Amino acid sequence: MLPPICPPMFQVNQLLEPLLFEVLQHPAASPNHARAMHRLLLELQTLPGILRSAHPDYPAALNATWVWLYKNIGDFDISKSWVQNADLETAFVNWINGYSCSQIA
Repeated sequence: MLPPICPPMFQVNQLLEPLLFEVLQHPAASPNHARAMHRLLLELQTLPGILRSAHPDYPAALNATWVWLYKNIGDFDISKSWVQNADLETAFVNWINGYSCSQIA
């Protein structure tokens, strides 16, 4: 028998928190941090809320966003989300999208 199918948001929320925790528990320059960050970046690309655009500057903006995220992941603070009582996914996606939007001319 197949396991029940969960709504995508539930699955992502279940994956996002442990991936973030794994990234943050390793020193930034360590191979374990790099591996954990790679797994997180792969997962983030599947999130439905991540900004996507047909703008000609979008590919460069997205690349700049991933580099920025790699360098600044430790600065993420869910309590600073502009969405009151936001869950982890919403706050994290909004934080990433905020930077990404600033990179599109």
